[in-house]
Amino acid sequence: MPILIGPEELTVGMWQALLEAGLYVNIVLPPGCPKGQCLLRTSYSSAHTPAQIDAALAILEAVGRQAGVLTEGGTGVAQEAAAH
Repeated sequence: MPILIGPEELTVGMWQALLEAGLYVNIVLPPGCPKGQCLLRTSYSSAHTPAQIDAALAILEAVGRQAGVLTEGGTGVAQEAAAH
């Protein structure tokens, strides 16, 4: 599942923070995506338990909030930029 982050610096920082927190995700940077539309790609399978999925979501939420990508209102950097 792709997660649009936006700016390259922010995407790299979030990718590194997720790795440090124990969650591996793939990073997509230009030329694999348009400049300013960088993303993280997560993968799930039937081999993952509900507890593993919950743990991954908790890490994504914590790191996303810390990076300012996920806000209390539920919008993030990419959504706010698209709205303007």
